[in-house]
Parts: sequence; C-alpha cells; structure tokens
Amino acid sequence: MEQVIEKTQINQSKILFFFFQAGQTLRLFTNHFICNIPRTLQCHQYDIELEVANRDGTWRPAKKDDRFIVLRKIIERENFPFVWYDEGKNLYSNQLLIGLKDQYEINIKDLKSDREQKYRLLIINLVKSYDIQVKEFDSFKNDKEDFIQ
Repeated sequence: MEQVIEKTQINQSKILFFFFQAGQTLRLFTNHFICNIPRTLQCHQYDIELEVANRDGTWRPAKKDDRFIVLRKIIERENFPFVWYDEGKNLYSNQLLIGLKDQYEINIKDLKSDREQKYRLLIINLVKSYDIQVKEFDSFKNDKEDFIQ
C-alpha cells in the first residue's frame, strides 16, 4: 500500500513543473468518499436571460464573460437552492424553484473602468422536468457505457 502524501508536504512549485513536461506520467493522489446517489435524480430546466442595462434604461443581453459572474453573485445573495448553469440560456436545479421571484437585479462595479453596471436575471419559465435513471455501479460493463441514462 502506498503512503498518501499530506498536502503540506508537497512543494507546489514542483507540482507545476511536472504539468509542463509533455509525455511524462504523473502519479496523482486524490481524496475519495462514498456518495449515495438516489436511483432517480430529478432535474428541472429553466429558461433564463441575463441582461445588462443600457444608459437609456433599456436592456440588452449580457456579455458571455459577465453572465457567469452575475449569476453567481445573484445566487449567493438570494440563497438559491443548488443550481447549475450551462453558460447559455438554461439554469438547472434538482428541485423546483418555487417561491423565487421571476426577476433579480444587481449592481456590479467594473474593476477596469471603476464604473457600476446594472444587471438583471430573468427566470422566464420551467421548460421541462427530467427523471434521470442512475445505474447501479455493480451493473457497469467494462466498455464505455454511460453512467447515467
């Protein structure tokens, strides 16, 4: 059995060095733990828009680079349940987003221009709910079969 190296014993500069040597094998040690996954996972897909305010008070789609940051700040501020974002126009959740508003606004200061910009998140509608069937680990084959159907 191999000894697991404590993080504090590893010189981080040596780790970065290994990643830049093409073609070499690098042995990694990871932590692992048991995950109890239900046989059926519920997933709810929502259409959303992330917009930025124009000076004249109208709204336009936010830039791709800004959308993730804006959504993350709103989710943290409003204590959303567990959600994930496809970096486009969809937000997914493992529970229905009941009781949430359909619009959220936030002001974020641009670090480059030192100007405050107003953004908004629109939760347009629930598109679809999925039941994802999870296979048992004992039933996996040695081929490249998917874990989730």
